Amino acid sequence: MEEIKDIEKDLPKKKSLKCKMLQAFILSLLICIIAGGCFIGGVIFENSSSEEETVPTINSIQVITDVQSIGELATIKYIYTDMGKFENSQKFKDYNIPLTEKSFILSWNGTIKAGVDTTEIKIDIDEVTKVITIHLPNAKILSHETDEDSIEVFDESNNIFNPITLDDYSTFFAESKMDMEQRALDNGILDDAIENAKTVITQILNSNDDIKNLYTINFNRLDV
Repeated sequence: MEEIKDIEKDLPKKKSLKCKMLQAFILSLLICIIAGGCFIGGVIFENSSSEEETVPTINSIQVITDVQSIGELATIKYIYTDMGKFENSQKFKDYNIPLTEKSFILSWNGTIKAGVDTTEIKIDIDEVTKVITIHLPNAKILSHETDEDSIEVFDESNNIFNPITLDDYSTFFAESKMDMEQRALDNGILDDAIENAKTVITQILNSNDDIKNLYTINFNRLDV
């Protein structure tokens, strides 16, 4: 009986010891979880901080180089077919001399290209507002080409007293080309060239993902 009583006395001690061990284990586990959470949180915070610190910025020199490397940017073509009549007579003072008239009609195809010279472009970058401002020069006619194979002469009227010369053709042709350029200008070819240049330059800059996602592109005209 005394042995049974001794065992019964020892049971509460054993239960108390197990309870303390369990509490210690749970406490250790909680400490590990908290420590692990702090570590993970610190890593996340550090990564987020490093990401904030490495927000990409755009090098203005590189942007200028990318744009100016294009050179003359032809952004619009004015394709035409023209026909004009040449007439000439020998004169005495302000009067035409009879029987000295000569004439011909000339037809040809041509292409006028207009655009901007990108080497004249100025670029400003505001890193605070994330705005890239492109200052464009005035557009201009870059080239005027004619298809020599398309040139045709009609209704040629020569005169023995005033024969048609090669100079008649070249002078008339040059004057007609100038008239066609003026027509293209009157029809707004330079305004169209500026708008197309904006589109092309925007596409070039937006090929850089940082510019496309982070920056706004604005355009101004240079004071010329």
